[in-house]
Amino acid sequence: MSTVLAYFMLIAITFLVIEIFLGLFDEAVVSTLHCMAFDMELNDGRPKYGPPSFHEKMNEILGNPDLDNGVTKDPEAGLGNPSDQTA
Repeated sequence: MSTVLAYFMLIAITFLVIEIFLGLFDEAVVSTLHCMAFDMELNDGRPKYGPPSFHEKMNEILGNPDLDNGVTKDPEAGLGNPSDQTA
């Protein structure tokens, strides 16, 4: 009887540990995709921020050749600094 209880406890603890780690992984994946969705929504359907490797993999998954090629951009580029402009 005690061996059955020991196996049951081992299985329960194993399931609990697996559920915690896979739950954390699931949250990381969902939050990453959520951030990409916001990035694409705010930048006319093109991802602007994030690592180039992430953009390359998402281009493969989405099958959209119109997306950026993974080159990171400076968000301040092209805005110009008003103090640098001369009248």
